Amino acid sequence: MRQRRTSGRLRSKHSVAARHERSDNRRGTVIVIVTILVALLALGAYTFSHFMAVETRASGAFGREAQARALADSGVDLAAALLIDRAEHDPQSYYNNTELFQGVLLRDSSSARGRGRFSVVASVEADPSGQSVRFGMIDESSKINLNKLSDLGLDDTQLRALLMALPQMTESIADSILDFLDADDTRREMGNENEYYAGLGIAARNGPIESLDELLLVPGVTPLLLFGEDANRNGILDPNENDGEKSLPLDDANGILFPGWVHYLTIHSRELNVQADGTSRLDVNMNALGELYDKIEPILGQEAATFVVAYRLAGAYQDPSTQQSGTTGTGVASAGGSAGGTGASGGGNSMGNSSGSGGGSKTPSSGGGGGGSSGGSKTAQSGGGSKSSGGSTTTTPVAASAASGGAKTVTPTSGTGGSTTVSAKQVGGQVANSAKTTTPTQTSPGQGVQKVTPGQGGSANAVTQAASTAAGAIFSANGQVTRNGIDLTNGAQFQLVSLYDLIGTQVQVKVNGTDTILASPWPADASAMKGYLPKLFDALAVNTSRFIEGRINVNQARLETLMGIPGMNEQMASAIVSQQQQLLGSSSASTDMATTGWLYIYKIADLPTLSNLDKYMTARGDVFRVQSVGYFDEGGVGARVEAVIDATVRPPQVVFRRDLTNLGVGFTSQMLSGGK
Repeated sequence: MRQRRTSGRLRSKHSVAARHERSDNRRGTVIVIVTILVALLALGAYTFSHFMAVETRASGAFGREAQARALADSGVDLAAALLIDRAEHDPQSYYNNTELFQGVLLRDSSSARGRGRFSVVASVEADPSGQSVRFGMIDESSKINLNKLSDLGLDDTQLRALLMALPQMTESIADSILDFLDADDTRREMGNENEYYAGLGIAARNGPIESLDELLLVPGVTPLLLFGEDANRNGILDPNENDGEKSLPLDDANGILFPGWVHYLTIHSRELNVQADGTSRLDVNMNALGELYDKIEPILGQEAATFVVAYRLAGAYQDPSTQQSGTTGTGVASAGGSAGGTGASGGGNSMGNSSGSGGGSKTPSSGGGGGGSSGGSKTAQSGGGSKSSGGSTTTTPVAASAASGGAKTVTPTSGTGGSTTVSAKQVGGQVANSAKTTTPTQTSPGQGVQKVTPGQGGSANAVTQAASTAAGAIFSANGQVTRNGIDLTNGAQFQLVSLYDLIGTQVQVKVNGTDTILASPWPADASAMKGYLPKLFDALAVNTSRFIEGRINVNQARLETLMGIPGMNEQMASAIVSQQQQLLGSSSASTDMATTGWLYIYKIADLPTLSNLDKYMTARGDVFRVQSVGYFDEGGVGARVEAVIDATVRPPQVVFRRDLTNLGVGFTSQMLSGGK
């Protein structure tokens, strides 16, 4: 019995001990679980806190990026706003103006992190090193407009030469680009048409392109040629763009930035062909001379109106006393003097060089040409008189006098009598090359010719005298249309190729029945031209289209762009680029560069050359490209936007916009602000 009780107690003790052991085990498991749960909760809290911190920073960065983008967009908006009243501002002030475009503060703060600015930045076209920047806009007219090549009136050879002036251009690529753009499917000598593009599953554009990027479809055009070494498109030579093959982009490491063809080409250039007040310019080639006079006189004055209608009536006149003597014939003289025709010597000069002498020949079709007194032209003007006594001369109308470097080609004709036959261009319904015969005139006293110089007073001024005697009559008693004693009934016989045709010339007309030589009220004098050229070119035009597209702005164009202009040579283009930078940085830029006449003022081109180049050149476009950078003084986050603004419409319209932020800001805040 005792043993049973003892064994029962033992079993009971073992049972209690087992229960206690199981209870201890459960308590240990709970501690582990709780510890794990606490760790997980702590990790979750840390992760949540970290994510919140990351999101906070991301939100802040996104906010600063949005602010930087808004700052950059503000630069575009400022440029567009300034262009609303562009007629009231000096166009050169848009080229490089640190007050308007550098480090403009929009968001102020006590800390550098909070101060937000924008800068409108562009490269300096004349700096081959690519190390200079300016703060302003880029005139799209400083580039070749691919979409307007067909409007220039050039043949295939000239069009190819226009593109061949671009760096690294080849004849095959030039022809292929022209084939891609022209309206026909005829393949040029080295070009490509739809037979090539069909293999790519596309067709040639055969018309205007919408973006220069489309040129990458043209065989031979690579991204390196189109965009150059300027990988981030900031216009300056960065270290990675001058290290050869060490890093992209691949470059030649020559210390000179090849900017790519995008800096020479455009599809946007355009000019608004109106006066400063928005009214249309007067068409100097209109047929009704009386109406032309009445429109010019209130704007430019009586003397100017009289000379313009007289020029349209009779063409340019060259005083025989200013011509070089010779035996017979005509010749062509190159600048600096060369033999003309088969004459002994031919004359010519180049803006101030000594005049060449006229050469003679017994052969009626040949002879030397005399040089101008203040600047020769490529074509010498004076030949000797005809071998036949009393022979007449047939004169093609030209736009400048010998005294101002003008040129006139004279072909001797046989015959008796002393008449001068002047061939006329076709004007209105008249036949081209019809002849108008006038009484021969001389400028020597006592030969019945009255010579009138602008500004003369008293009875010497036949124009003023005629005005007083005729009392401003519009119609004479016999129904003739007259202005200041000049009979305009027969209408215009000559057309102006360029307004430069009016400068420094003379015209011979009958004033109240008296043969009178009128001198131009616009002398070929450099100092005077600075004053009158802007007003003359603002009021008058030979092209009456509301818009002129495709002309090149000689104030900002790069050397290679200028060299492609028909009639331009490398020497002249280099002189233009050299003078550009001197003028753009001077206080006289606004007056000196108001028209393309500064090429004459600074002895780069003569007046006949300017007349020939006038349809290809301008001094001001109305479509601008801007690259605006938004940034903070602290640095870091920034944004860069490129836009093209068309100011030929009101208000100016942004016709193209591209975000360049993915290529980087491109500039340091110190460079952009310049210490502001």
